[in-house]
Formats: sequence, C-alpha cells, structure tokens
Amino acid sequence: MSPRKVKTLTAGARRKCPWGKYVGYLEDWNFHLTQESSERECFSMVPNHKEAIMALIKTIDPENAEGEVKEVYDALKTNIGMIPSPMELASASPWMMKTMWQSIQYFTQHPNLGFGVLSTIRYLVAEEYDYAFCINFNKNFLKMQGMSDEDIQKTVQDPAQAPLDDKDRAMVVFVMNAIKAPNAVAQEDVDSLHSLGWEDGDILDAMAHAANMVSASILMKTFKMDIAC
Repeated sequence: MSPRKVKTLTAGARRKCPWGKYVGYLEDWNFHLTQESSERECFSMVPNHKEAIMALIKTIDPENAEGEVKEVYDALKTNIGMIPSPMELASASPWMMKTMWQSIQYFTQHPNLGFGVLSTIRYLVAEEYDYAFCINFNKNFLKMQGMSDEDIQKTVQDPAQAPLDDKDRAMVVFVMNAIKAPNAVAQEDVDSLHSLGWEDGDILDAMAHAANMVSASILMKTFKMDIAC
C-alpha cells in the first residue's frame, strides 16, 4: 500500500495556509501575508527574539539594518513575518547574504522542485545533522501541507514513506541516500530519477539544496546561532 498523500502546494497554486497569527496565500511561490483573523488555531513560525543570541561574530541587527541588508530583511518580514536566523548570520558578509537571498528566490520559483519536496528535504537534512533551527522551522512547513506528527516521524525513519507523490518521494529518497553516503550513488540511481521525469538540472538543484543545508548547519553551530525557533 502506498503512503497516504497529503495536500501539496504547487507552483502557481493559491491556497490558504496558517502562519502564526497571519493567513498567507501562496501565489507563484510567494507568500502574500495579511493579518486576517483565523477561526482555527494556528502554529507560530516566529521565534522568540527576546531570547538573546550571542553570536561569535558581529551580525546586523534588524533594527539597525541599512541598504541591501535592510531590503532583504524587509522582504523576509513582508513575505514570511520573520527573519530566519541563518539570514541574520549571513548579514556578516554582504556576499554571503546576497548569495543566500538569491538562492531563496531561485528555489521558491523553481519550475519543477515544488514546495513539498523541498521542505521535506530541508527537514530531513536538518534532522540528520541535528540542525535545531531548521528542524522546527521546516517541521511547521510540513504540517502546513497537512502532514501529521506520525507522518513526519515515519518520513524521518524511512524517507520512502514520505506522503508525497511517487516522483517527489523518489527525489527525497535519492537526496537523503546521497547525503548519508555520496560515494554509494550509482548511475542506476540517477537513471531511476530520469525514468520518473526528473532532469539532470533538477537532480543537481535538489542535491545543492540539501548540501546548502549541511553547510548552513555547520555555520550556525560554529557561530553559536543554532537555537530552535
């Protein structure tokens, strides 16, 4: 029996989704948030910034941001209601912040890698590397798609149980196998993805997305900013 499928947000879709006290609309992969009331109980994506985060390097506080950093911060606050800690860490380097912001924009508009497959990859990599901030952050994304705690736990134990369609699930399995044992990846693994309609660019992008999570985990832990949201 194939795993139960949950509702999946796809590019171009327009659906209501809970985000703390906000109600967002995903349209062409961009969240347009409004402060409409919601009758259902919503989870909060916003970390408690009252808790001091003493990074080992100087980052730019949102209240003191200027120029391009302020533009990125403002875009994040407008679109998702918060500034993720990895972006605040990246503010210490203009090049890194620009690169990370471009990556976010690229993947949120990816023509083939959808919201479901990408958020599942991020969550599983975060679990694999004990990346506290992104475990909680991306778990909320999975719940937003309709995954239950049981669905998420089964996916962690076996990515082949992810409640996605066959094509997306195969990509998740491939990526996680590669993250854990890259030297074990063989041509038949790539060919299997081709048979489901994935192109080489999609496969590389999915792996890069996962690899970026690994590097972000190391950076966040190194500079003591990996605090669960």
